[in-house]
Amino acid sequence: MISVRQADLSVIKQQKDAGGMIRAHEAGTGPSYYSRVRAAVGEALRSAESRGLKSLLLPVVDSKRQDINPDMLAKIMVSEVRRHLTVSSGLTEVNFLLEDAAEVQAFANIINRTKIVCLGDSITYGYPDGPQFSWVAVLTKATGHEFINRGVNGETTGQMLDRFAQDVLPEQPAYLILLGGGQ
Repeated sequence: MISVRQADLSVIKQQKDAGGMIRAHEAGTGPSYYSRVRAAVGEALRSAESRGLKSLLLPVVDSKRQDINPDMLAKIMVSEVRRHLTVSSGLTEVNFLLEDAAEVQAFANIINRTKIVCLGDSITYGYPDGPQFSWVAVLTKATGHEFINRGVNGETTGQMLDRFAQDVLPEQPAYLILLGGGQ
């Protein structure tokens, strides 16, 4: 489970200012900043897991700086936690802690995404009977999760990649299942 809470982080900020924390933001923002944030979150998750922890609190400090986009920060941090929890993890709960209510809402919006887009070829589409008989439809009925079928008969993986921006990104999914064959 992933959640977000509003909290007073003044004690944590004092430790950071005293040099007691790793800071991902030291060299400004931009692509390298978000890469460092992703790496720092991944390291925190691996460290917690290596210690046998089941729950982790991740304080998000200095998120109010004007050069940090809270939506992008939320996307990066939440996606790294989801990736880690999906691949393999002993962790069962990760909580983000933020001071600002607007930033808490930005994280909540990303965390509450539940759509799963299935991008693929005829097998995803549901050939020969149609989408209502596809494995995507079966999963939707069996799990109650929101799976979106973006399968197209006869497509190659290159064609799927070409329509990724059009068919996947507007849905803002939490996850993507990509299923394509090769010859």
